[in-house]
Parts: sequence; C-alpha cells; structure tokens
Amino acid sequence: MNPANFAALADAIERRTDLVFAMDHHHHCIVGFANKIFDVDFNSEHEWFGLAEQEFTEMCLGLWFSPSKLPQISRGEVVAELRRRVHKYWFDKAYDGLAKQGWKASLLDEMSCAYRSPDDPNCRCAIGHMIDPAQYRTAMDSANWGFRSFAIAGLLPGLTDDQFYNIQELHDLSKGPDDMKSKFDAYRLEHKLT
Repeated sequence: MNPANFAALADAIERRTDLVFAMDHHHHCIVGFANKIFDVDFNSEHEWFGLAEQEFTEMCLGLWFSPSKLPQISRGEVVAELRRRVHKYWFDKAYDGLAKQGWKASLLDEMSCAYRSPDDPNCRCAIGHMIDPAQYRTAMDSANWGFRSFAIAGLLPGLTDDQFYNIQELHDLSKGPDDMKSKFDAYRLEHKLT
C-alpha cells in the first residue's frame, strides 16, 4: 500500500460530488467514475492510484453493513475507509516497530524523546518508526521538527496533524513498556485500526 496514493484518491473522490459507487449483480465494482475524474480508463488490467480493481472492490464490499443495504456506497464511506487505511498504515509502522524493541522509549535525555536514540539507532519513538531510514536526518530530532516539518518535506503522506500528535503522545507520555503497549492497544481499538 502506498499511503500517498490512498490519500490522493480520497482527496479526489471527496472533491467530486457527482460520483456514485455501486456494485453490479456480479459484485464487481463499477468504476466508470475514474473516467470522470482523471480521464483514464480503469479496468482490471490497470492499477488506479496503486489500488487494483479487485482490492477496491473488496474494500467497497467490506463497507456494506448488511446484505439488505442497497447496493450503493456513499462517497463519504469510501473516503472514510481510504483515510482509515492510511491512518492504519502509519499506526502499524509505529506499533510494529515499538513492539519489536520491547516497547522501550527512545530518549535524547531524561526529559525529551528522540525519533532515533543517539545511543541505538534501532531504538526509535513511534514517529521514528514511520520515518524511512533513507530519509532520516539527525536534525529531525531538534525541537523544531514537528508535523509541519514532515508535511513540508513530503514525508508521512496522508497522516493528519492530529494523528501525528496523538500517536506521538502515546509514546511520549507512557510510563514504561506495559503502559505504552496498553495505550497503543486502546488507540488501535478506538480508531478501528485492526
């Protein structure tokens, strides 16, 4: 999954008020709306924003709450699901990285966290696990590198400032490994990131 593609797709769908998402009787996604937005033909041979028709169809089917629901999905439901998947992508990077390091906090000193620990570059904070190793710079661990800096640099695409700071606080305000894991597990459930 490319989070930038999912975020761009959500933005494009959100801008268009004339789109209808529907399934035909064979449960194939009707994707003629792609032509309306981007003047491209979208079929099973191509990917659209990195999202193959099969994957998009499964996502739409998953949005239906019951078989009795009309075979139509609102734009809002599609956009919300795309944004949830972007949120989940970044959250999973943080969660998996922290779990791998035993939920140990990454610190510059006793009072401040570090995207990457100066003592152990494999020990990172939640946001540190989201940063591609090739894109990391030690200057990022200055007090000036927050969400806006990442957004300006084109890093962490699709992650919102609220999501960034909420995930960062789960790490920064934890009182040890067990507390951190508990906070991350609760956040995952609250935001339906399973």
